[in-house]
Amino acid sequence: MFPVWLIFMVLFLIPYIYVQFKLQDFKGPAHDHQEALGRFGEMSKWYGVMFVLIIIEYAILFFIAKLSIKSIQYKEESFSFVGNFGEFLSVYIPGFLLSIITIGIYSPWFMANMINFFAQKTSYKSDNLEFKSKGFDLFLIILFTIIIPMIVLMFGIGIFAFIAGMNGTMPQGDPTTNPLAALSAAAMMFAIFLMVIPYIYYAYKWRVNFSYKSYNIQWETSFWSSAAKIALEILLSMITVGIYTPLAVLKLYKYFVERTIAKSETGSKKFGYDIEPGKDFLFLWGQSLLGLITLGIYYPWAFCKVSDRVLGKTYSEEVEVERESKSYISPTVAENLPLMVKNELDKMSEQKQEEFIEEYNRKAKSVGIAYLFLIVVLAMHYGYLKKWGLQIVFWITGGGFFIWWLIDLFRLPSLVKNYNKDIGTETMNKFEINVKLITS
Repeated sequence: MFPVWLIFMVLFLIPYIYVQFKLQDFKGPAHDHQEALGRFGEMSKWYGVMFVLIIIEYAILFFIAKLSIKSIQYKEESFSFVGNFGEFLSVYIPGFLLSIITIGIYSPWFMANMINFFAQKTSYKSDNLEFKSKGFDLFLIILFTIIIPMIVLMFGIGIFAFIAGMNGTMPQGDPTTNPLAALSAAAMMFAIFLMVIPYIYYAYKWRVNFSYKSYNIQWETSFWSSAAKIALEILLSMITVGIYTPLAVLKLYKYFVERTIAKSETGSKKFGYDIEPGKDFLFLWGQSLLGLITLGIYYPWAFCKVSDRVLGKTYSEEVEVERESKSYISPTVAENLPLMVKNELDKMSEQKQEEFIEEYNRKAKSVGIAYLFLIVVLAMHYGYLKKWGLQIVFWITGGGFFIWWLIDLFRLPSLVKNYNKDIGTETMNKFEINVKLITS
């Protein structure tokens, strides 16, 4: 991989950095019309160079991807890749040009075609993968998680600026010296942060949608718990100024992998990752530092070592099917029930299960309503969960001087889930079956 990486550095990375430095020269206002025209001509030239560099980048990345796929092994059997550069260009060049012409609108379809190309050209034991997601689905994800929220945010900022301007209270100046300007900037960053979380969740779920032989490989998880996990790891990375980032990436990888399921009519496989937080954290930081110290030259070795370590600790196992389950419980409800409660439900008749669900739904709490109590209704989320002692302490301490409130913002789904587990056990006990709550 080193020769390909060296070509990548020489033909793309170094020229790209140089172009970025040249574009910095055009900052600041032009003094006259002639200078403005001259700047426009020079900027157009350098943006043209950058356009060519992007084409070169993806052309070289094809060979890096090809080598990476061939290096993957599963149960001592290597993956193979049969795609050639000409086939890649026949997908890449039209997609890239259409994305430019349509101002990015076509890019979701372009991305879907690229992933499908690599999937169809990748095989394991002579059987090929197939990517099943569609470009239109990604377009809707981008539209509803990024574009529309951003339009609403800009509209809100415009209204705020208009009202503040009319009242003479518009925050101006440097955020480091003006508290109101700093608060406005922080609110903007927080809003963008909240928009990114749903996009990461739905975009990842869109990407993990493959078929292999008779298996359908998908990511199965609920939105709120996943969004909370993603937000927590990103927040910890930000608070530690990036120091925690390698471990955050690994923890998210573990979380995503453990919720990836391969299903077929004859059985299912689940995946996992054996994380060693301390050792993995030090190993990743060590490889990253070596890459920085050597100005990127060490990167191919770092990439291979990290890939070997992560893939070597990733495993799959068969999910045993003991007997045909006659459960009438929806997956959403079942996810919030303790294991022993679910086992007892499988033994019950349809009528008894319906009675259980009716009683359970009457008492169970909603994550969405819990967030409304936390954010809107006087931070009364503990009261909503019948924990009035904690609620009073929360109020007296001002939400732990806001820190407790911020932590609860990310762990509220797990609080609701634990409450609903207790409700599940309590409801089952009404059916004269003693069930011990299992926490996991």
